[in-house]
Amino acid sequence: MKGKDYNESHNYLREVPPPRINYSGSSPPHRYCIYLDFDNIYGGCLDYLGIKATEPISPLQGAVFSRVLECFLSKIPSLLLSHEECVFMKAFAEYENLPHSKAFKPGIQIFLHNIGIKPISPFVSSGKRKNKNASDIALTLEVVNDLIIKRIPVSSVVICSGDIDFYPLIAWIREHTDKDIYIMSFSKRTSQVYGRVFDFKDSEKLIWFDDLLKSCLKDVLEKELSNLGSYVSDQGLGWFKAKVKELIPEKYASIKYIGQSELPILAGANEKCEKFKEKVLEGLKNWLKKNEYASTGLIITNWLPRWDLDLSEEEANVCLKEIIESGDLEKEGFRFEGDLKGDMVMGRIVPI
Repeated sequence: MKGKDYNESHNYLREVPPPRINYSGSSPPHRYCIYLDFDNIYGGCLDYLGIKATEPISPLQGAVFSRVLECFLSKIPSLLLSHEECVFMKAFAEYENLPHSKAFKPGIQIFLHNIGIKPISPFVSSGKRKNKNASDIALTLEVVNDLIIKRIPVSSVVICSGDIDFYPLIAWIREHTDKDIYIMSFSKRTSQVYGRVFDFKDSEKLIWFDDLLKSCLKDVLEKELSNLGSYVSDQGLGWFKAKVKELIPEKYASIKYIGQSELPILAGANEKCEKFKEKVLEGLKNWLKKNEYASTGLIITNWLPRWDLDLSEEEANVCLKEIIESGDLEKEGFRFEGDLKGDMVMGRIVPI
């Protein structure tokens, strides 16, 4: 097959359809594609919401975070008011290592699929316990592949990241294509180089996420106010009330005393769980040097009585479940295999 014939046949295998034909005689709609540096954007959302990546997330915080993220990601195309058609959105991240990813059921990649975003998870295995995140390079190659190889018919490219690592990509797009470039990010997480070197400063092509995320958070908080009675013992209740006080002050008076009596009890339980977590992780490190796995029964019935933590087996199971769901095991190089559906955690912990 000749090169020309190959290129013509290859065009029929487009990942997205060609522009719609407009028989009215007016100009065809502008088309654009969105590439999300999802590690960066996800971290920016956590920072803005005040949810720490290094601390366990509560069920209330998880519910609010997932709903805010859904609202926020779904509305990103609306920020490009001068365009009419978003061809696709692709998100790049090592999803299993995202903080609090366990808060998304059945999984964060399915969560993204369900709101029309294609998740791409590139990484390079670099050892027994850790993988090398290659999402920035994968995003760059995907843009080049879409524009040059697939020749997807778009007039604009949107990069959702303020990371300076994408400086070469943006320079390449400007030099080798006729596409307009838009950068979307959080104002405090965007490199100033983009404003100094490119013509993005005070331009409609540099778009901040801050107001959109704030609007989504306010809407979700307002909807969750009616369900707050079921979260009176939730460790994230104080966080929720602080956000309501900041964004919806007129509603704060109605919830300020919810959960007040439960807070001292909850604080004591959290301290016990933290001590339990320290003991479990220390015990696993020693035990798994010589053994293939540690069963949850071993931890609860054998190790727990030796630690003198004033925890019942039922309370220890709750704490163990929190350790597993928070992702702390993976951070230490372990993985849980088993069932978390019942009151008792059944399964085993193995090295990754």
